[in-house]
Amino acid sequence: MTNFRKWKYNPTIYAVLAIYLTFALWYTKNIRLFCTASGMTISPWVLPFYIKSANYLIMYVGTVILLFASAPFATSHTPYVQIRTGRLNWVVGQILYISMASLVIPLLVWGSLVLSLLPVMRFSLDWGGVIRSLAQYSNLPQDYGLSFSISFNEVVVDSYSGISATLLTIVLMWVSNMLLGCTILFFNVAFSKVGGSIAGCLLLSWSAFAASGMGAVLFGENTVQRYAVLMWSNPGWLAPVRENVFTVSQALLIQFGIILLLLVSSVWIFYRKDSIFEKNVF
Repeated sequence: MTNFRKWKYNPTIYAVLAIYLTFALWYTKNIRLFCTASGMTISPWVLPFYIKSANYLIMYVGTVILLFASAPFATSHTPYVQIRTGRLNWVVGQILYISMASLVIPLLVWGSLVLSLLPVMRFSLDWGGVIRSLAQYSNLPQDYGLSFSISFNEVVVDSYSGISATLLTIVLMWVSNMLLGCTILFFNVAFSKVGGSIAGCLLLSWSAFAASGMGAVLFGENTVQRYAVLMWSNPGWLAPVRENVFTVSQALLIQFGIILLLLVSSVWIFYRKDSIFEKNVF
Protein backbone atom coordinates (compact mmCIF):
# COMPACT_ATOMS: atom_id res chain seq x y z
CA MET A 1 0.00 0.00 0.00
CA THR A 2 2.93 2.33 0.62
CA ASN A 3 4.08 1.81 -2.96
CA PHE A 4 0.58 2.42 -4.33
CA ARG A 5 0.23 5.64 -2.31
CA LYS A 6 3.37 6.94 -3.98
CA TRP A 7 1.65 6.76 -7.37
CA LYS A 8 -0.07 10.13 -6.95
CA TYR A 9 3.32 11.78 -6.39
CA ASN A 10 5.17 9.82 -9.08
CA PRO A 11 5.35 11.60 -12.47
CA THR A 12 6.17 8.26 -14.14
CA ILE A 13 2.61 7.06 -13.52
CA TYR A 14 1.13 10.10 -15.24
CA ALA A 15 3.53 9.70 -18.15
CA VAL A 16 2.47 6.04 -18.55
CA LEU A 17 -1.22 7.01 -18.46
CA ALA A 18 -0.60 9.66 -21.11
CA ILE A 19 1.23 7.12 -23.28
CA TYR A 20 -1.62 4.61 -22.99
CA LEU A 21 -4.27 7.17 -23.88
CA THR A 22 -2.25 8.69 -26.74
CA PHE A 23 -1.52 5.29 -28.21
CA ALA A 24 -5.18 4.25 -27.91
CA LEU A 25 -6.37 7.44 -29.62
CA TRP A 26 -3.86 6.92 -32.41
CA TYR A 27 -4.61 3.23 -32.96
CA THR A 28 -8.40 3.63 -32.91
CA LYS A 29 -8.65 6.79 -35.01
CA ASN A 30 -9.75 5.00 -38.19
CA ILE A 31 -12.14 2.78 -36.24
CA ARG A 32 -13.91 5.90 -34.98
CA LEU A 33 -14.01 7.26 -38.52
CA PHE A 34 -15.39 3.94 -39.80
CA CYS A 35 -18.14 3.86 -37.16
CA THR A 36 -19.07 7.48 -37.90
CA ALA A 37 -19.16 6.93 -41.66
CA SER A 38 -21.15 3.70 -41.41
CA GLY A 39 -23.49 4.95 -38.70
CA MET A 40 -22.62 1.99 -36.47
CA THR A 41 -21.39 1.68 -32.89
CA ILE A 42 -18.74 -0.64 -31.52
CA SER A 43 -18.76 -2.77 -28.36
CA PRO A 44 -16.06 -2.34 -25.68
CA TRP A 45 -14.45 -5.75 -26.38
CA VAL A 46 -11.59 -4.53 -28.60
CA LEU A 47 -8.79 -5.33 -26.15
CA PRO A 48 -8.12 -8.92 -27.40
CA PHE A 49 -7.23 -7.53 -30.84
CA TYR A 50 -5.39 -4.46 -29.57
CA ILE A 51 -2.28 -6.06 -28.06
CA LYS A 52 -0.83 -7.75 -31.11
CA SER A 53 1.57 -5.64 -33.16
CA ALA A 54 5.29 -5.23 -32.47
CA ASN A 55 4.76 -1.46 -32.08
CA TYR A 56 2.20 -2.02 -29.36
CA LEU A 57 4.33 -4.65 -27.64
CA ILE A 58 7.33 -2.32 -27.46
CA MET A 59 5.20 0.49 -26.05
CA TYR A 60 3.32 -1.64 -23.53
CA VAL A 61 6.14 -3.83 -22.23
CA GLY A 62 8.42 -0.78 -22.18
CA THR A 63 6.05 0.96 -19.74
CA VAL A 64 5.87 -2.16 -17.55
CA ILE A 65 9.67 -2.27 -17.42
CA LEU A 66 9.65 1.41 -16.52
CA LEU A 67 7.21 0.86 -13.64
CA PHE A 68 9.06 -2.17 -12.23
CA ALA A 69 12.63 -1.12 -13.02
CA SER A 70 13.52 -0.24 -9.41
CA ALA A 71 12.10 -3.42 -7.82
CA PRO A 72 12.25 -4.16 -4.88
CA PHE A 73 11.57 -0.42 -4.53
CA ALA A 74 13.97 0.34 -1.68
CA THR A 75 14.16 4.05 -0.83
CA SER A 76 15.82 6.09 1.90
CA HIS A 77 12.92 5.53 4.33
CA THR A 78 12.79 1.76 3.74
CA PRO A 79 15.07 0.85 6.73
CA TYR A 80 12.52 2.38 9.11
CA VAL A 81 9.71 0.44 7.44
CA GLN A 82 11.70 -2.80 7.63
CA ILE A 83 12.34 -2.28 11.35
CA ARG A 84 8.59 -2.11 11.94
CA THR A 85 7.51 -4.85 9.55
CA GLY A 86 10.47 -7.18 9.49
CA ARG A 87 12.76 -7.84 6.55
CA LEU A 88 10.87 -10.88 5.26
CA ASN A 89 7.47 -9.21 5.53
CA TRP A 90 8.78 -6.19 3.65
CA VAL A 91 10.04 -8.15 0.63
CA VAL A 92 6.81 -10.18 0.54
CA GLY A 93 4.99 -6.85 0.49
CA GLN A 94 7.00 -5.83 -2.55
CA ILE A 95 5.99 -9.08 -4.27
CA LEU A 96 2.33 -8.43 -3.46
CA TYR A 97 2.70 -4.94 -4.90
CA ILE A 98 4.15 -6.34 -8.14
CA SER A 99 1.25 -8.80 -8.31
CA MET A 100 -1.44 -6.16 -7.78
CA ALA A 101 0.21 -3.53 -9.99
CA SER A 102 0.46 -6.17 -12.72
CA LEU A 103 -3.33 -6.43 -12.64
CA VAL A 104 -3.93 -2.67 -12.50
CA ILE A 105 -1.81 -2.06 -15.62
CA PRO A 106 -4.02 -4.02 -18.10
CA LEU A 107 -7.10 -2.40 -16.55
CA LEU A 108 -5.54 0.99 -17.31
CA VAL A 109 -4.85 -0.11 -20.89
CA TRP A 110 -8.44 -1.27 -21.34
CA GLY A 111 -9.73 1.92 -19.73
CA SER A 112 -7.71 4.07 -22.13
CA LEU A 113 -9.05 2.02 -25.04
CA VAL A 114 -12.64 2.45 -23.87
CA LEU A 115 -12.14 6.20 -23.45
CA SER A 116 -10.73 6.51 -26.97
CA LEU A 117 -13.75 4.69 -28.45
CA LEU A 118 -16.36 6.21 -26.16
CA PRO A 119 -17.87 8.57 -28.81
CA VAL A 120 -18.78 5.60 -31.03
CA MET A 121 -19.28 2.94 -28.36
CA ARG A 122 -22.39 1.14 -27.19
CA PHE A 123 -22.34 -1.54 -24.51
CA SER A 124 -23.23 -5.03 -25.67
CA LEU A 125 -22.85 -8.48 -24.12
CA ASP A 126 -21.89 -9.82 -27.54
CA TRP A 127 -19.07 -8.83 -29.90
CA GLY A 128 -21.43 -6.52 -31.73
CA GLY A 129 -21.95 -6.01 -35.45
CA VAL A 130 -18.84 -3.91 -36.09
CA ILE A 131 -16.31 -6.36 -34.63
CA ARG A 132 -17.99 -9.35 -36.25
CA SER A 133 -18.14 -7.61 -39.63
CA LEU A 134 -14.51 -6.51 -39.46
CA ALA A 135 -13.44 -10.02 -38.43
CA GLN A 136 -15.31 -11.65 -41.33
CA TYR A 137 -14.54 -9.04 -43.97
CA SER A 138 -11.05 -7.65 -43.45
CA ASN A 139 -11.33 -5.50 -46.59
CA LEU A 140 -14.43 -3.72 -45.33
CA PRO A 141 -12.53 -0.58 -44.15
CA GLN A 142 -11.16 -0.11 -47.68
CA ASP A 143 -14.72 0.58 -48.88
CA TYR A 144 -14.54 3.74 -46.78
CA GLY A 145 -10.98 4.60 -47.78
CA LEU A 146 -9.58 3.50 -44.42
CA SER A 147 -7.03 1.03 -43.10
CA PHE A 148 -6.84 -0.23 -39.52
CA SER A 149 -3.82 -0.65 -37.27
CA ILE A 150 -5.88 -3.23 -35.38
CA SER A 151 -6.75 -6.50 -37.11
CA PHE A 152 -9.81 -8.41 -35.92
CA ASN A 153 -9.20 -12.16 -35.88
CA GLU A 154 -12.19 -14.23 -36.98
CA VAL A 155 -10.99 -17.31 -35.06
CA VAL A 156 -10.97 -15.34 -31.79
CA VAL A 157 -14.50 -14.09 -32.49
CA ASP A 158 -15.68 -17.63 -33.23
CA SER A 159 -13.84 -19.22 -30.27
CA TYR A 160 -14.79 -16.80 -27.50
CA SER A 161 -17.52 -14.38 -26.50
CA GLY A 162 -16.61 -10.70 -26.23
CA ILE A 163 -16.64 -10.70 -22.42
CA SER A 164 -14.74 -13.98 -22.02
CA ALA A 165 -12.07 -12.97 -24.54
CA THR A 166 -11.56 -9.61 -22.82
CA LEU A 167 -11.34 -11.19 -19.35
CA LEU A 168 -8.96 -13.84 -20.67
CA THR A 169 -6.79 -11.14 -22.23
CA ILE A 170 -6.66 -9.23 -18.93
CA VAL A 171 -5.64 -12.43 -17.10
CA LEU A 172 -2.95 -13.19 -19.69
CA MET A 173 -1.64 -9.61 -19.49
CA TRP A 174 -1.67 -9.82 -15.69
CA VAL A 175 0.39 -13.03 -15.59
CA SER A 176 2.75 -11.74 -18.30
CA ASN A 177 3.30 -8.55 -16.29
CA MET A 178 3.95 -10.60 -13.16
CA LEU A 179 6.51 -12.67 -15.04
CA LEU A 180 8.25 -9.53 -16.27
CA GLY A 181 8.13 -7.89 -12.83
CA CYS A 182 9.47 -11.00 -11.10
CA THR A 183 12.25 -11.28 -13.68
CA ILE A 184 13.27 -7.69 -13.00
CA LEU A 185 13.07 -8.28 -9.23
CA PHE A 186 15.27 -11.37 -9.41
CA PHE A 187 18.01 -9.81 -11.54
CA ASN A 188 17.97 -6.60 -9.48
CA VAL A 189 18.34 -8.54 -6.24
CA ALA A 190 20.80 -11.14 -7.54
CA PHE A 191 23.05 -8.89 -9.63
CA SER A 192 22.58 -5.12 -9.76
CA LYS A 193 19.98 -2.39 -10.05
CA VAL A 194 20.32 -2.36 -13.83
CA GLY A 195 20.31 -6.13 -14.18
CA GLY A 196 16.53 -6.34 -14.07
CA SER A 197 16.01 -3.68 -16.72
CA ILE A 198 18.53 -5.38 -19.01
CA ALA A 199 16.79 -8.74 -18.56
CA GLY A 200 13.40 -7.15 -19.21
CA CYS A 201 14.65 -5.45 -22.37
CA LEU A 202 16.08 -8.75 -23.62
CA LEU A 203 12.70 -10.43 -23.11
CA LEU A 204 11.03 -7.52 -24.89
CA SER A 205 13.50 -7.66 -27.78
CA TRP A 206 12.92 -11.38 -28.31
CA SER A 207 9.12 -11.02 -28.26
CA ALA A 208 9.11 -7.94 -30.48
CA PHE A 209 11.46 -9.79 -32.82
CA ALA A 210 8.84 -12.54 -33.08
CA ALA A 211 5.92 -10.14 -33.50
CA SER A 212 7.64 -8.13 -36.23
CA GLY A 213 8.00 -11.18 -38.47
CA MET A 214 11.80 -11.11 -38.67
CA GLY A 215 12.06 -13.96 -36.22
CA ALA A 216 9.71 -16.07 -38.30
CA VAL A 217 11.85 -15.46 -41.39
CA LEU A 218 15.11 -16.41 -39.67
CA PHE A 219 14.07 -19.22 -37.35
CA GLY A 220 10.65 -20.33 -38.52
CA GLU A 221 7.27 -18.97 -37.49
CA ASN A 222 6.28 -21.74 -35.09
CA THR A 223 9.58 -21.77 -33.20
CA VAL A 224 9.64 -18.04 -32.55
CA GLN A 225 5.97 -17.66 -31.70
CA ARG A 226 5.97 -20.73 -29.48
CA TYR A 227 8.63 -19.37 -27.13
CA ALA A 228 8.03 -15.60 -27.34
CA VAL A 229 6.82 -15.47 -23.74
CA LEU A 230 5.60 -11.87 -23.68
CA MET A 231 3.44 -12.50 -26.75
CA TRP A 232 1.36 -14.84 -24.61
CA SER A 233 -0.45 -11.79 -23.24
CA ASN A 234 -2.63 -11.98 -26.35
CA PRO A 235 -5.00 -14.97 -26.84
CA GLY A 236 -4.52 -14.51 -30.58
CA TRP A 237 -0.97 -15.87 -30.25
CA LEU A 238 -2.07 -19.08 -28.50
CA ALA A 239 -4.03 -22.20 -29.45
CA PRO A 240 -6.71 -22.68 -30.73
CA VAL A 241 -6.22 -19.47 -32.72
CA ARG A 242 -2.76 -20.55 -33.89
CA GLU A 243 -1.38 -23.99 -34.63
CA ASN A 244 1.73 -25.63 -33.14
CA VAL A 245 1.85 -23.26 -30.17
CA PHE A 246 0.91 -23.58 -26.51
CA THR A 247 -2.68 -23.55 -25.31
CA VAL A 248 -3.80 -20.91 -22.82
CA SER A 249 -3.63 -23.36 -19.91
CA GLN A 250 -0.14 -24.54 -20.91
CA ALA A 251 1.11 -20.95 -21.25
CA LEU A 252 -0.27 -20.01 -17.83
CA LEU A 253 1.22 -23.14 -16.23
CA ILE A 254 4.66 -22.41 -17.69
CA GLN A 255 4.52 -18.78 -16.61
CA PHE A 256 3.37 -19.56 -13.06
CA GLY A 257 6.15 -22.13 -12.75
CA ILE A 258 8.79 -19.59 -13.79
CA ILE A 259 7.23 -16.92 -11.53
CA LEU A 260 7.34 -19.24 -8.51
CA LEU A 261 10.98 -20.12 -9.16
CA LEU A 262 11.95 -16.45 -9.56
CA LEU A 263 10.08 -15.42 -6.41
CA VAL A 264 11.56 -18.12 -4.19
CA SER A 265 15.05 -17.32 -5.48
CA SER A 266 14.53 -13.57 -5.06
CA VAL A 267 13.31 -13.87 -1.44
CA TRP A 268 16.13 -16.24 -0.52
CA ILE A 269 18.83 -14.00 -2.04
CA PHE A 270 17.31 -10.80 -0.63
CA TYR A 271 17.03 -12.24 2.87
CA ARG A 272 20.70 -13.26 2.88
CA LYS A 273 22.37 -10.16 1.47
CA ASP A 274 22.76 -6.57 2.61
CA SER A 275 20.33 -3.99 1.27
CA ILE A 276 21.27 -0.83 -0.58
CA PHE A 277 18.85 2.05 -0.08
CA GLU A 278 18.61 4.92 -2.53
CA LYS A 279 17.41 8.45 -2.04
CA ASN A 280 14.48 9.95 -3.93
CA VAL A 281 13.59 6.67 -5.67
CA PHE A 282 9.94 5.72 -5.96
